[in-house]
Amino acid sequence: MGQRNAGPSWHLDAVTNADIFGRWTTIGILDTADVAGMSARQAHKLLGKHLEIGTEALTFDGENCESPTYSRELREPAKYLREEWHTRAGKLQLPNPVTVIDAKCTDLFLTGKGSMVFNWNGFFLSAKKN
Repeated sequence: MGQRNAGPSWHLDAVTNADIFGRWTTIGILDTADVAGMSARQAHKLLGKHLEIGTEALTFDGENCESPTYSRELREPAKYLREEWHTRAGKLQLPNPVTVIDAKCTDLFLTGKGSMVFNWNGFFLSAKKN
């Protein structure tokens, strides 16, 4: 009980998501959604904090997102952000199309090798992989 099946689907997930698994450090605040769950002051306290992405969970600022699917899709940033996050893509510096990864409690937007943008409580943060 509690052990992950080491079968082919787990291996496929580990290979597919090797680019995101590991420790990331938040390096910037890029923008805010129309509705945010924290203040700008609280968001600034997140800079330098570590985002841990693993097969079982995503952890950031003491919160766990358990059993994320990490499903991926290529999307047009302006349309996706308008529909899903009620914000604009302008300040996020996202490629077009952008790879959007569903981490259950947030979306991860891959911006290049070892770099991403993610949303936390309404703030879009940039992060670099350690």
